Amino acid sequence: MSFKTPTPFLRGRTYYFRLRVPQDLLPVYDPKKELTFSLKTRDFHQALENARLRAIQLDQEFREHRRRLAEQQEQALAPAAAIAALAAPSPATAPLRPFAEMDEQEQERLLALYPDESLKAALEALNTPPAEDEAQARKEWQEQQELMQELEGPSCMPKEPPLFFPPSARYKERLRRDASLFIEAAPLCLRDGDVSPMLGMAEAFLARHGYAMPPASGEDDSPQAAAVRSRFRKICHQLLAEEWQVKKLFLAHLDGEAWASMRQPALVTAPLPPHGTGQSPAQAGAVPGGDASTQEGPDNPRFSKVCEAYIREKGAGLAPSSLLSVQLAVRRFIEQAGDLPIKAYRKREHIIRYKDALLALPKNLPAPLAKLPMPTVLERIRKGAFPHLQQAPKLSARTINEKYLAFVQVVFSYAVNNGLVEVNPCTGVRAASNTTELEDVSVLPFSKEDLSVIFQRSGLYHPHGCGAVGRLYASKTKLLDYRWLVLLALYTGARIEELAQLDRQDVRQEAGVWFIHIRAEMATGRRVKNRASIRKVPLHSRLLELDFLDFARQGEGTGKLFSLLSDKQDGGKRSNAFSQWWRRFLASLDLENGDRKHFHSFRHTFTREGRNSGQIAPELLDALQGHAQQGVSANYGRDEEGKQYALPVLQEALEKIDFSDVTQGLESSMML
Repeated sequence: MSFKTPTPFLRGRTYYFRLRVPQDLLPVYDPKKELTFSLKTRDFHQALENARLRAIQLDQEFREHRRRLAEQQEQALAPAAAIAALAAPSPATAPLRPFAEMDEQEQERLLALYPDESLKAALEALNTPPAEDEAQARKEWQEQQELMQELEGPSCMPKEPPLFFPPSARYKERLRRDASLFIEAAPLCLRDGDVSPMLGMAEAFLARHGYAMPPASGEDDSPQAAAVRSRFRKICHQLLAEEWQVKKLFLAHLDGEAWASMRQPALVTAPLPPHGTGQSPAQAGAVPGGDASTQEGPDNPRFSKVCEAYIREKGAGLAPSSLLSVQLAVRRFIEQAGDLPIKAYRKREHIIRYKDALLALPKNLPAPLAKLPMPTVLERIRKGAFPHLQQAPKLSARTINEKYLAFVQVVFSYAVNNGLVEVNPCTGVRAASNTTELEDVSVLPFSKEDLSVIFQRSGLYHPHGCGAVGRLYASKTKLLDYRWLVLLALYTGARIEELAQLDRQDVRQEAGVWFIHIRAEMATGRRVKNRASIRKVPLHSRLLELDFLDFARQGEGTGKLFSLLSDKQDGGKRSNAFSQWWRRFLASLDLENGDRKHFHSFRHTFTREGRNSGQIAPELLDALQGHAQQGVSANYGRDEEGKQYALPVLQEALEKIDFSDVTQGLESSMML
């Protein structure tokens, strides 16, 4: 081989292969300077074997690239005479005939030829992208190959780069955008008799068939020239109607619809209003769909502008994680339905099609695909580019309804409230669940057996226990943080970020009851889900027995309760790093139905145990967990802090939840 096989390195729990790109091949792999692949194994000896296979494949790939580069260099050294011959000017073309010489039969023939020629020109533009697009297309092809290698592992043999790269997604998106803009503008132009968008295409079309443009107004103002211009204007109007239909066909083709399934629409023959008559759209024969709702203006801004206004007005009241979810939903909607003026959206044409596209979208897209527009992703999957994703689980109805559709509906509701539209087109649009009642439960509570594994047998609480804890034991302080965080979740049913944000001073005593104060604080960026989430949660006697107060008093009562949790990063959550660790740890325990058990399962477990006790009123459970209560009576009897129940009442209810059987013997594990 032309290089030494690299030694596998560990990333997380999986071994990887990394190799620097040879200097002479850097232009081929640009912008990458090194190649990194997952070896899909945790075993070092298996990783060595997989690395040898990968090295052999790369060596063959490098040889092929060098061979192609050598051929290209030979071609570059071709004789100058051949180049000069190719560059020789072509014979002069025949002069164009005046447009006035075109008779009615010739006019009918040209109008019949136009749709086919325009479709062929659109396909030629698609299949012959500009030279500068090749670098982008090569980059996308390389990302696709890397994705296939990630999905299939070492068994995936590298493919030779194609002789011609297909058009890049960016170039196709540009063609899609241009076609969409033309489709939006054409009805308005047909309605108003504005043929200006068609003049350039009409001139090129006529020139291909040997005819010149008629003289412009001012060059020849004779009655004969005016009649010729009037006839030319009518032809342009008909060509504009034809081009409108062609663009629709081309856009459908870009979205993956087969040519054979598309029947070419009949020629649109909207009446041409006399120029300068000032007739109304109805008098002028308005084209269906060409109403004022498609015209952008101060009272009809584009969807993206309305979304920006909503986010700007919402301001600090919108949590960073919610902002990311809104931006993703809006981005997907614009990719599918287009960034149209807000009044132009229709329920069936845009909202329901958006919902249907989401139903076909895989649940967990690889990072390279997640960055692409949704129609492009679905088209590639439909064409079999990624076989593994064709049968992959799709977005659930709950995710579609509560995130993607809900956030778009919020933007339209904002538009309704601000007088931009009269009706929210999202109203009533929901994805129907195709799962059983049990399957539709996205998060399950932990069973007693699960809790026994976590607290009695796992490596989190016992040095030689089961499960992968990584390098957690390298930091005893971090280990203790993680242990107490999990125990607090078990005995309080609080959300993970509510616990991660706690300060040491939030552990307090009132009316003889120790509690944690879950609250919001704008100055420090502390957030809660809603007003009901602000609450005082009593500490269970079992937590006090395990010396939680000693843990909370460390550091002289200042700073964060869990000091080693990372500061807020992307998404605005202190719990991000812990959440990633917890997912890996929980997966390594191999619990039953583990794919539907997460840290949030502690909250479900708390609720289930409270109900099963048969001694805790649902209203008390809601108060302990920060659930909003409905009805007018829910607002009666609140204290000055807005709380319904005194701490001793909540404490009494909390003590009826018993997890002592799964937390026995943990005393020694809760001390440094």
